[in-house]
Amino acid sequence: MKDVNDRESFVASRRLKDLLGSNLRSELSRFFEVEKTMEISQSTIRKITNSLLAAGASGNSRTLEALKELDALDLDIAKSQDFLTVTKFLREWSRDYRSAKGSLDNNFKCVNSFLRVQRTANDDTVKALLRKSLSNHSDFIEWTQELRRYWIQKKLVKENLQGAYLGIFDEFIRSFNDDLSNTKLSVFLDHLWLEYLPNEQRLEVASNFDEYHSDAIRLEPLIEKPFEVELVIEKGAINYLIKFFSMNQFQVSQLKFKLALELSKASLPSLLTFRVFLKKDLVPTIAIAVQGEQVESDVSNIVQFLESTLEKAMTIH
Repeated sequence: MKDVNDRESFVASRRLKDLLGSNLRSELSRFFEVEKTMEISQSTIRKITNSLLAAGASGNSRTLEALKELDALDLDIAKSQDFLTVTKFLREWSRDYRSAKGSLDNNFKCVNSFLRVQRTANDDTVKALLRKSLSNHSDFIEWTQELRRYWIQKKLVKENLQGAYLGIFDEFIRSFNDDLSNTKLSVFLDHLWLEYLPNEQRLEVASNFDEYHSDAIRLEPLIEKPFEVELVIEKGAINYLIKFFSMNQFQVSQLKFKLALELSKASLPSLLTFRVFLKKDLVPTIAIAVQGEQVESDVSNIVQFLESTLEKAMTIH
């Protein structure tokens, strides 16, 4: 299982990098002559690509340093432009790619949280799990259920994040075939990162997926309304419901994970409790339940706080 997660996560990330790298030269031609950009080696393109997929200030610095190496190739940068300008443009242009890479990294991390329990020393449950023989798919499912129960019992992540981790792990388990081979995870992971790219590019890439998958991914265009918020205010409680029309259940589960993480890091209004969970509905829905003495007297500020937290969670790369 660990080999499958390691291998398929790496391959999906590599395909994402290849796509970004293949589009990078045309973006560089905005600042350098097209003929000159063809002189850039593939290793340099890869270095810039890797830097663009790195988040935050560190990624920004890596991109700037990688671009400065082009000076040695005597590429004439366009007048009134400099490497800082090029860095800023490319970082903004590659924003969706970073989000896609982040989704793959998060998926890998969540699955790995369950699989790394094998490193736990002197634990009788882990020893029993490692000794168990799996002769068929039923044995496999029973074994994964035991692993799930152990993982929950050990509280390896915060309680408000457990649901998101479990959803991702269950998706991973469903990717195994009846004969315990795995041909579905690669399709799922490619679908996962493609969802973060602009619609026209997703459709273009998906149309070429036959070379990767026997049943190619076909993605429908996004509909115009991405989500809507329903606010239900009851005595001593606020229910903030976010209904998503352009995201699948798995994407919403990931967003719930990010949203819960942001709430756990934020300076929360005092005397309030927040609970984030997925709600069964006709469309994927995240519910945030807010309770506390301040709810009735401070509805406006609480709603503004939830709106800003949602916006931040949806723009995490």
